Order: sequence, then C-alpha cells, then structure tokens
Amino acid sequence: GFQQMLLAWKSTWVHDSQPIGDVVPNDLHPSLLSLYHRNPDGTPVDARDLFIQSIFRELIETVFRRYYTGFVGHSPDHAAMASLDLDRLTERLVDELGMDRYMEEVFRVVDQRQMSDEELTEFLVGRGLSEEEASSLQRGVEDITLLTGPHLGRFNDRISVPELIQCVSAVSALCVADRFMMERCILDSHKTKPFTARAQ
Repeated sequence: GFQQMLLAWKSTWVHDSQPIGDVVPNDLHPSLLSLYHRNPDGTPVDARDLFIQSIFRELIETVFRRYYTGFVGHSPDHAAMASLDLDRLTERLVDELGMDRYMEEVFRVVDQRQMSDEELTEFLVGRGLSEEEASSLQRGVEDITLLTGPHLGRFNDRISVPELIQCVSAVSALCVADRFMMERCILDSHKTKPFTARAQ
C-alpha cells in the first residue's frame, strides 16, 4: 500500500527542500504512518505537494514497460505507450493518495474473535489508539471503526480511482493481444518457410 511506498520513496520526495526521510522516522511502524495524514481534529492533511508527479509517472511507466517486456518478449512501441493515459492516471493517484478522504477502516467482530484480548489491544495501539482507549474496547462485541488510511475509497466500497482499474485492464488486454500476435507471426513464418530437400 501507500505506507510501504512512502517508506521506500521517502529519500526521493522533497517538501520545502527537506527530504521526507527527515520528516518521517526510519523506525516508524508502517501502520502509524496514517497518523501523519490527519490534523489534530481528525480531518485529512493535504499532502499532495509531497509527490513529485514526474517521478511518480516514471515509476508507473517503468512498471508497465517491464511487465510488458517480460510478458510479450520485447519492449512496447510508441503506439502501445500512446494508448495509455499515464498523465491522467498519475494526476488522479496523487489527488487521492495525497489527501485521504476515506480514512475509516472497519475492524469486524468476526476478525476480533480470532484474537486474544492482548492481541486486540496491541493491534489497536498499532492503528493509532492509546493504550487506555484500546484496553477499554471489548473484543467481539461490535465492529470497531478505526481512522487508518490512506485508502482508495470507502471500506468495502468501490475504488475511488477508477482510472487505475481502467489502466490495468488496458495493460492486460494489450499484453495478451500483443503476445498472441507475436506468437501468431512466429507460427506463420514457420508455415511459409520454403522447403529445402536434403542432399542425398
């Protein structure tokens, strides 16, 4: 998720000429990174300016190029790249990831019952609750709503970046179609190869 990406990229992102690595501690537990996306009153922080869109777009394009090359057997041509609106996808991802409008995560009763009281308390503290708050909640009584995030859409609802689904669908179709065409061309070239009689 975004937390892991932030940990991996924090040395390359800059905010007010200060590396994000100086803002987020190296030993910070990934689940606590959500706390950096909330104001004291619980409203989402607008962190969209932390993203360098050109680098983010390059990352997305590199993932596509390498996946395509590995699946099809050669690099994508200009036509393949032109069929993907990576600028729009990058813009939408930054807009959604940089300002979490869907912080709520519902920890269901059925999942709580898989834990002991101690495990539940540890889990809740890891999601940003204080020890006192976590200990006061009874396990398996009712669903617990947590403000974690960032999430791409509401819990158990549709994704808030449909452009991501559209892009993945286009990439998948492109890879399968081009792989088929490549194999078909190879097969046709073998079929049309002139027969040469062996010398006796």
